[in-house]
Amino acid sequence: MSSLRQIKTLVTLDITLITFVVWVAMTNFLFKNVADYKLFFLSLVVVFLMQCIYLKKNNKYLAIILPTIGSIPFMWILFDGLAILINLIFVVAAVFVNLAMEELPVDYQEYKSKAKQGAIILALIAIISFWLEKSIADYLYRFFINYMIVTVILLKESRNYYYKVGIESKNTEKAKKISIIKNLFTNIFFKYGIVVISTIMLTTDCVFNKSLSSINVLNKGLDIVIGKFLDLVIKIVGPIIVIIIDILRKLLRKNFLPGLDGYSKSLFFSKNKNLENSGATAADNIIWFTTVKIIILLIFVLFIIDVIKKMRFMKSKSEQYTEEKEKMDKNSKEYKHKNSISTILKKVFRMNNTMKDKILNIYRDFEKITEKAKIYKSYMTATQLKNTTKANIENDDYLDEMTDIYNEVKFSNYEPSENQLDLVRKSLDNVKKQL
Repeated sequence: MSSLRQIKTLVTLDITLITFVVWVAMTNFLFKNVADYKLFFLSLVVVFLMQCIYLKKNNKYLAIILPTIGSIPFMWILFDGLAILINLIFVVAAVFVNLAMEELPVDYQEYKSKAKQGAIILALIAIISFWLEKSIADYLYRFFINYMIVTVILLKESRNYYYKVGIESKNTEKAKKISIIKNLFTNIFFKYGIVVISTIMLTTDCVFNKSLSSINVLNKGLDIVIGKFLDLVIKIVGPIIVIIIDILRKLLRKNFLPGLDGYSKSLFFSKNKNLENSGATAADNIIWFTTVKIIILLIFVLFIIDVIKKMRFMKSKSEQYTEEKEKMDKNSKEYKHKNSISTILKKVFRMNNTMKDKILNIYRDFEKITEKAKIYKSYMTATQLKNTTKANIENDDYLDEMTDIYNEVKFSNYEPSENQLDLVRKSLDNVKKQL
């Protein structure tokens, strides 16, 4: 499945989830209709069938009519009475909405805007849920969680696709195979694994109930494992803590409390008679023991997080690249030309004697304009700046040409033409008018 199709699939699931939540809340509030996961999965199947027909035949009417007619027998089997008509309306609405989105290109900014609207809709439904039956409200909250999971993954993937974020692998057969395996693993076990598991677990009642029992068993097992591990850590760290406490006690007795009776029994491995005589109870020891466990667990977790952050795959993209500066011979003509007095004066006063200097200076003005508009960031490449600028203006005429010309001029000895200079100027004027 291509990256475009993957994102379209996530969009379909995201839209179907939010429309289903709205439909369940609205029909239950108005008609006391109770819709369940059967309607949700039936609508998903119908929508995916619609997309297949539309991609193959490129016919809207055929893509709407055939899946809708095919869903009627299943409606008759799964539902009764008025619920058949009500749920059929939902399926048709889901088909129309998803068909409208299918025709649109992948647009991260559009998805981001839709996600904000979805958050507002969920907030309104959460308020309405106070007037719904408790079972319906609990059911809707499960779909809330599923919708948020799918939305987060959709925004991440669409952003990467829209801004072409990613590191291209080396052009070798071995590197390509590793890249394919890595992408397959990431798609199956991370992105789509999370989406499929959360959707099935949160939307279907039987799987959800079994999942709860499994989670409880897993939680008890984790408690045992963590308890044993912390006991082991305490046995290792305990003597060190006792030594530190004894040293601090001696310092306190010597410098501040000379009349204090000392006691040096182990805090972890023997009973303290002073504590027993002072009326300390077993509960006090349990609280102390639990506190020490929590502190040690926090230290251990922070240590693990620090180790993971230092691993290569947790580094930021900027840290994964090594900047290689060009080495130049100081005796070369090019080096002498770049560091001559006239060249320095040209840079100071911006004496645009060549086409190359003119284009570079115009692009520098473009960076300043976009920086004032809070678009340009210092880490951006020319392509990233172009894509981000496109998302903030309506008319992007000549912007692609300007970026291509700039890259060619900046990173080669190419001498641009007068026509290319005019294109760069037109692009700058166009951006100026809009920003």
